[in-house]
Amino acid sequence: GNVLLFNDLPDSIVTKMCLNLKPFAAAAGDEIFTEKEEGSELYIITKGEVKLMHGDKTIGLLTSGSFFGEEAVVEFYMKGRPPDLVSMRSESAVAKTDVSLVFLTREDAGDLMARYKAFKNNMLQSYTRRKSRAMDRLKRQENLHAEAHAGAIMAGRLTHVRQNTVQHRRSSLHSQVVNHLAG
Repeated sequence: GNVLLFNDLPDSIVTKMCLNLKPFAAAAGDEIFTEKEEGSELYIITKGEVKLMHGDKTIGLLTSGSFFGEEAVVEFYMKGRPPDLVSMRSESAVAKTDVSLVFLTREDAGDLMARYKAFKNNMLQSYTRRKSRAMDRLKRQENLHAEAHAGAIMAGRLTHVRQNTVQHRRSSLHSQVVNHLAG
């Protein structure tokens, strides 16, 4: 199939890159990697489907030719390829079906980014797109949290107003009864 990561790359470069790829297989339901774990590989799907998850919510479905895990590679490359860099996964990847993959280590991918501009551009575009979607997701969550918080405050105020109104009615009624009995 068509591997998006290799778009605009000459066949000779793709062939060289393929020498660095290592095979990997996962059964349906297997976690390929987990959110917040240290990441150091970039995965390319050769067969099957992979779900990207944030918490217990599916945020993407990838099929043959798609790649994921580039965050660890791009951050490694952009920070000057320090061997002790720890890059945390921002999402989990779970095999939706039985899946065949190949992967590149961040070191191999970093070398390829340094050598091939088209590969580097494909990686950076994907990284930027995914980061942007992650930021949108975070904003939506913060907005929902803020709305829920505002809702809770309003509900609290309404309850308080209702309680005060009831207390006011009771004391007013009490005053009327007392006045009536006294009169």
